[in-house]
This record gives sequence, structure tokens and C-alpha cells, in this order.
Amino acid sequence: MTNEQLEIITCEIREYIRRKADETGDNPNIVCLAISRAVLLDGIERSEQHLKEVGFRDKLLDFKLTDFSISVRSLNCMKINGIETIRDLVRLQRTEFRDMRLVGPKTRSEIEDFLSDYGFDFGMDV
Repeated sequence: MTNEQLEIITCEIREYIRRKADETGDNPNIVCLAISRAVLLDGIERSEQHLKEVGFRDKLLDFKLTDFSISVRSLNCMKINGIETIRDLVRLQRTEFRDMRLVGPKTRSEIEDFLSDYGFDFGMDV
């Protein structure tokens, strides 16, 4: 495959992600991650149908925090406090999160930034 062909495919993928994000109202990062994960787990044909049936955001909520680039320190803090998935995390109120055992300023900042990057926040009704 030539560089020109790769560039065309990359542009088509970016456009597809942008369209899906516009259709669903989700953050493009969520759409991209959901598509990537679904393709790897379900295969190309099954994943497209599956993603149409299940909202991108809902699918991402059940991803384990260990699937993301979160520091070992933050992951250990979450594990000690019984938080395994994004859903577990966003169900917490911000004050509950800040009062969790062993969660210091660095972990707090990292987790808050992580949620923000994917269009989530604390206190969500999911």
C-alpha cells in the first residue's frame, strides 16, 4: 500500500469517526475507542452492527480502568476502593471520589482529566 493510499484511508476513517460522533452526540475519543475495541473483539462485520445497536458511551462505561493508560498508582487506588470500570467511577459523586482512601492530589487530577477526556464526569446517572 502506498503512502497516498494510506492517507486516503486515514482521512476516510477520521471522517467516519466525526460523522458517528455527530450522530450520537458523543466525544470523538469515545467513538474512536469504541470502534477500535469492537473491531478487535468482535471482528469487522459483527462490530459495525453491534455498535449500531449499542450506544458508544454505554459500551465504553463497562470498560475496565486497566484498559486505559492510567498510572499504576491511580489504578491501585481505584482497586483498593472497589472501582473497576468507568461506570463504577462516574456513579460516584465528586465529593465521594475526593474523600476516597489513598486518593491524593495527583491521582485526583489524573482521574478527573481522564474522565473529562472521554466526555464523562462524576455523578452521572448511568
